[in-house]
Amino acid sequence: MELHVMTTVNQQQRYTTADLEALPDDGTHRELIAGELIEMPGAKPDHSELQGLIVTFLTMFILTHKTGKVLPELGCQLTSNPDTLLFPDVGYVSAARLGTHDLHHYLPFAPDLAVEIVSPGNTADEMAEKIDLYFQHGAKLIWIVYGRLQKVHVYTDHATSAILDRSGTLDGGDVLPGFTLKVADLFDATRLHE
Repeated sequence: MELHVMTTVNQQQRYTTADLEALPDDGTHRELIAGELIEMPGAKPDHSELQGLIVTFLTMFILTHKTGKVLPELGCQLTSNPDTLLFPDVGYVSAARLGTHDLHHYLPFAPDLAVEIVSPGNTADEMAEKIDLYFQHGAKLIWIVYGRLQKVHVYTDHATSAILDRSGTLDGGDVLPGFTLKVADLFDATRLHE
């Protein structure tokens, strides 16, 4: 979800998930953090392209290994505060954690792998808050993608991260054993070739 020019709507009012769902479907992306409504403009094409490529690379692996589901804009209504509803740009959830969860409802936990694609308007504090929330609610791996810098920050817990540039390789670690993706291949795929 692109967080470019993020605005908080009426900071005095606390919103519920039901309030969020009752808002018009007008193209504005919205999230809730502890009842605070955050509105974001729709994604720019470069953001959407990176999101689509990450979904594609992960899905190709998942179709072969049948270990879970890869979902874009995955709605997660976090159980410690039901008025926290996040939509990671891409989420992978293992079959074991997904169990018999009805996909017509938001997940009550964070995905095993959460991927956020950073927009120019994002702040370090915003991303740190999301990282904390994802790990508090069951995430085991987080990729923060910086498209313009062509770098990916990889978190395996709150305090452990690695910064991968074009020479690095993403791997699925314990979450997706055997999955690898060269960072250069991800960003090269965004270029139009003749």
